Amino acid sequence: MFVAVGEDKQLIGFVSVWMAEPFIHHLYIKPSYQRFGVGRALLTALQQWLPLPWQLKCLIKNTAALNFYLSQGWVAADTGESEDGKFITLQLERG
Repeated sequence: MFVAVGEDKQLIGFVSVWMAEPFIHHLYIKPSYQRFGVGRALLTALQQWLPLPWQLKCLIKNTAALNFYLSQGWVAADTGESEDGKFITLQLERG
């Protein structure tokens, strides 16, 4: 897990990984800090120790997150449905 903290030392985001896959389990950025590069910075930090390709699941209805991942080079690998709704499995082949 990597965390991002603001100038006031408050938590503003985190990324957690299931290393066996490697699978991005959670990427969360506090809404007031979104669109400032925090998510990109957290994912970039993973590149130092987590081998590619990476995968993650994103709910299709979460269009902001889905657009973020697609803009960062993630591609669709599969689809499915959970109790939270339809999701897409995304994969990142290269950083």
